[in-house]
Amino acid sequence: MKAGSRVRGKRDGSRGSVKTFGRVSGKKGVWVAVDWDPAGATSPEGPSTSHCRPDDLLEAQTLLEAIKTKHESIELETDEEREGKSGSDWGWSLHVKARDIRALESIVLSGSLFGCCARSNEISAACPNLSELDVSSSLLSEWEPVWDILSQCSALRLLNIGNNPLSPLADTYPPAAGPSVVSTMLRELVLNNTGITWCSVNLLLARLPRLRCLHLCSNNFIGVELDCTLAPHLVSLHLDHNCIAAWSEVHHLRLLRRLRWLSLSHNPLADVSSLVWDVEQNVGDQLYPCTGQAVMVSEDIATSKQTTMAMGSGTDNDVDGGRSWDHSDEDDTDDGFEGRWETGKDIFCLPLEVLSRPMLLVSDKGVESMARWFKARMRLLYQDRLPQTEGYFGVRSAVSTLPAPSDVRECGGASGSAQPSFHRLQLLRLEGTALNDWEHLVNIGAMAGLCEVRLTGIPLCDNMDPLQRRQFLLAHLPQVKILDGSVILPGERDAAERAFLRDNFGSTNPPLAYSRARLRASKSRSFGQLYARESKGRVLKYAKK
Repeated sequence: MKAGSRVRGKRDGSRGSVKTFGRVSGKKGVWVAVDWDPAGATSPEGPSTSHCRPDDLLEAQTLLEAIKTKHESIELETDEEREGKSGSDWGWSLHVKARDIRALESIVLSGSLFGCCARSNEISAACPNLSELDVSSSLLSEWEPVWDILSQCSALRLLNIGNNPLSPLADTYPPAAGPSVVSTMLRELVLNNTGITWCSVNLLLARLPRLRCLHLCSNNFIGVELDCTLAPHLVSLHLDHNCIAAWSEVHHLRLLRRLRWLSLSHNPLADVSSLVWDVEQNVGDQLYPCTGQAVMVSEDIATSKQTTMAMGSGTDNDVDGGRSWDHSDEDDTDDGFEGRWETGKDIFCLPLEVLSRPMLLVSDKGVESMARWFKARMRLLYQDRLPQTEGYFGVRSAVSTLPAPSDVRECGGASGSAQPSFHRLQLLRLEGTALNDWEHLVNIGAMAGLCEVRLTGIPLCDNMDPLQRRQFLLAHLPQVKILDGSVILPGERDAAERAFLRDNFGSTNPPLAYSRARLRASKSRSFGQLYARESKGRVLKYAKK
């Protein structure tokens, strides 16, 4: 027993680290000063260090000793002990012989005395088929026993060493004489509540090139300094119960091209941004030539079916030689909406580049795809109904002004293409975070591949009953198939969007999800035709086919 070694108390099973070992003034015999872990034997108000007799402490064992201690010292209940118990309450236990340990593929040693190195090739000879090993909450404190396991267990695919206060990983481990890659078979590594640093994490990833699942919960991380180039095969990353407060800290994880599951539950995360641009370039003046703003031409459908669109390019009201676009052959309904052509609305004429090039709107409200902005807030005059002129298209405005040119950015860099970040992400867990803005849900909804999201316990839904909360979340997350662990049924989504439309009907500044829900409602057969009429009570009337 030496200073720094891990021990366990015989009486209550508490764990601690040896501080000093020797004689104490005024007391007989040898005593051990132990710094107990926070959940140790001492009360929270009392000291964390106490003196114990060596006989009251259990020292660390090798992996093989811990396996034998668990599997070879179990005694079966006698018939007398089983008397009066039902069959389901019988304490059946498997008594594993030493020769049977070789056949074990999965071993759970959580709470065991494992914590010291094994002899050369001892583990590989005793457990050649070992593929899953759990040594969490043991007496592990150094990395040498971990290297022994990884180097000797060639078939190991899962290793759990969580709830062990590990020392920082040095560059010298594994030793220079050993291989730079420790294991090519390990797929899942659990490092929860180990106090590990990001420097140690990156050193580990360099030695475990095929790792697919990494658990880093409860390590008090403020930021995320993961080197994405060291984890090309990482599919699942768990960062729950840390101190991550801004999405900018995790945004670079989009570089993990195979990432499918990201868990950020119980972090003070206050925002979510889903879009990213590689090259920031102001292109507003290209979209709005000369005057810097698109010219709006008011139309009065009640007196004329002719609509002229123009750009501020030095001419009065013409595009390509004063061509006008005739709508006289169009009826008054479109996809179930009554009164598509409304009197007194404005029409913009803009280049097709707005939708064809990767544009973003950057403002104090966040980042948004420009194409999605237009599709959500404006009624596009489709190509089959309006002839295109010099690469321009017309849109009927649902807002009074277009975005300012200074807010327009082009993204994609040399490749000329851009897509929302985390577009391959399938599962996102955000339970217990600090999200409090509906725009954050819009950003989550921009992750095209997202199938499941968990949002219980966020401040945004604190004042809602369970039904209202679920309906509002469904209206903002149209692509999600599983919400908070519950599969979304088709009828449930339709009912949620109806409720969302009812609650926001007539609003002068409806949320972005309102336009999407309205468009979906107009095209959904289950809704029939949607007639939106303003009245004193602001009631939506539905007429089924």
